Amino acid sequence: MGFIRNNDKRNLVLFLGLFLLFAFIATSIASFFVSRGAIRDSILSRELPLTSDNIYSEIQKDLLLPLYISSTMANDTFLRDWVIAGEQDEKQIKKYLSEIKSKYDTVSAFYISEKSRTYYYHGGILKTVKEEEPRDKWYFRVRHMEKPYEINVDPDLANRDTITIFINYKVFDFDHKYIGATGIGLTVNTLKQKIQDYQTRYQRNIFFIDGQGRIVLQNQDSQTRSSERDNIKNIEGLSSVADQILGSKSTSLEYQVNNRTVFLNSRYIPEINWYLMVEQGMDGALQPMRMVLYLNIVICLLVTVIVLIIVAYTIFRYQKNLETRNLELENKARQIEEQRQQLEFQTVNLAELNRRQEHLNQEKDEFLGIAAHDLRSPLSGIVGAAELISAEEGIQTKTQTFVEYIIKTSTNMLDLISNLLDVSAIEMEEEVGRLKVNYTEVISNTIKTFTIHAKTKQITIQTLIPEEPVYLMSQPERLSNIINNLISNAIKYSPLKSSIEVELRQEQGLITFIVKDHGPGLSMEDKKILFSRFARLSPQPTGGESSSGLGLYIVKKMTERLGGKVRCESEYGVGTSFIVDFPVS
Repeated sequence: MGFIRNNDKRNLVLFLGLFLLFAFIATSIASFFVSRGAIRDSILSRELPLTSDNIYSEIQKDLLLPLYISSTMANDTFLRDWVIAGEQDEKQIKKYLSEIKSKYDTVSAFYISEKSRTYYYHGGILKTVKEEEPRDKWYFRVRHMEKPYEINVDPDLANRDTITIFINYKVFDFDHKYIGATGIGLTVNTLKQKIQDYQTRYQRNIFFIDGQGRIVLQNQDSQTRSSERDNIKNIEGLSSVADQILGSKSTSLEYQVNNRTVFLNSRYIPEINWYLMVEQGMDGALQPMRMVLYLNIVICLLVTVIVLIIVAYTIFRYQKNLETRNLELENKARQIEEQRQQLEFQTVNLAELNRRQEHLNQEKDEFLGIAAHDLRSPLSGIVGAAELISAEEGIQTKTQTFVEYIIKTSTNMLDLISNLLDVSAIEMEEEVGRLKVNYTEVISNTIKTFTIHAKTKQITIQTLIPEEPVYLMSQPERLSNIINNLISNAIKYSPLKSSIEVELRQEQGLITFIVKDHGPGLSMEDKKILFSRFARLSPQPTGGESSSGLGLYIVKKMTERLGGKVRCESEYGVGTSFIVDFPVS
């Protein structure tokens, strides 16, 4: 019996050894092929597109500074003043462009006048652009384009026809009339150095082609292409996929060359009208996998021997550990159930607390509305009585002073009560009924009500409102309240003898109402609490008026209830603009 038992053990160990060895080797080979497919998919769908995205992002980043320089030149007061003055002193524009070129280390800086068609550059006058001259077509394209700038690649006449990246920017005078084009040029040699950096960093072959398939830029040390200006349609391997590359803005594919598989990702770069090409060979990617396969086979042999030795001990220990783990899991499950019950209890309590809080808030709002409404009538009576006393003849000066104080104080309280009622109404109502409202008429009527108040502070209200009616689906009283609060605030915080601009315009699907003053402006701390209830801002009314701190809160809430948005633009010490946008309905 002992012999049979030992023989069975040997057979079991031999069978287990052969099974493990076969399983390990089969798994290693299967893993190799699976990994090979995964690597292929990863290179095509993730790695090459990610490399292309990274390079594209870096190219865009490299173009940000030149774009900023061109934008600065197009908006430079000196350049526009010099052009408007009649381009009288050539030395001034030459010095200006030369300093731009020197300061930002560009290969070219230029300006072309729309009036004289003179091409000024950092060396002086280059030529006069002509519409029939093919090399000047770019200027007349820029002249009629809708965007303010473009990026293109052309030979640079001022730099011995070196292929150059130009950032062309339209220039307008102070009345937004087109007066020319300006910009800078960057040599493509900088991109060649970038290609070298990219190839070193990503370990992939990188080059650029134009829309016809010609290689326009590649690493000077590249051995995969004979020279620039070669066409991918004439290159072995690439010729089979050239039409597919040029027919798509972005694609990932593979092709065969010299019995090798090459993966390629192409991406169109609209800023320079080129295609970015990123290549990687399959052999290099698989070499580590082959080494892993060989190492896995050796390890399989060692693991098989070790497993056969410790299998019995492992089973015993595994069984014991499994029983211990089951006990631990049961304890954990019991603890989790207890915690779940506690969370359910806390959730119920929290829901009850929220319900009570909502009920208290509702009672508070109702009480606030009732109290404000009940206070309005007696205060109105006080104001009326005081005004009757003030109108009587022969009233003493001291008494007149007290009466005016009563009127002013009571009026301020009435304004506060009106604001409190508005707040209560806004927070309690769920939906606002809307009608077709003449926005232009509401603004005009509101301005009329503030004319006397503005005159007392010698403030001029300037309007830029369309003559034709602008209609909006809204609620007339709420819309009037919004306009009333914004114009009132502008008068309240504007200095004496200043002006207020009120504008209404309709564009890009929005109806925009703007109120701009020239008051003290808002600090950063003011902007953080600007639309809060009872906000106390640093600017003070310039005519002794009072402020409840609710006006802008009401404006924001009413605007949002009516489906619009309100925002503020302010520069401290200069003035403030409030902008209300409603979608065209």
